[in-house]
Amino acid sequence: SDAGQEEKIRTETLIIGIGSDLCALARISEILENQGMRFKTRCFALEEIEYADSAGDPAVIAGRYAKRWAAKEACAK
Repeated sequence: SDAGQEEKIRTETLIIGIGSDLCALARISEILENQGMRFKTRCFALEEIEYADSAGDPAVIAGRYAKRWAAKEACAK
């Protein structure tokens, strides 16, 4: 049918991509130090904040935020 053919053409012209993004751990550490909860609440869900902050070790906490930040940036692109 014409509708089926039209749908096939539309799906063949879509560009689908999977990507990743990197961010500097030092940059996120500095942002956390300078902005603290302001950065956290503007960029992350409560569940993400609770998980990241549960690590206790500031280096691990920064790593958890950095991973989530990189994922968010990759999705935004």
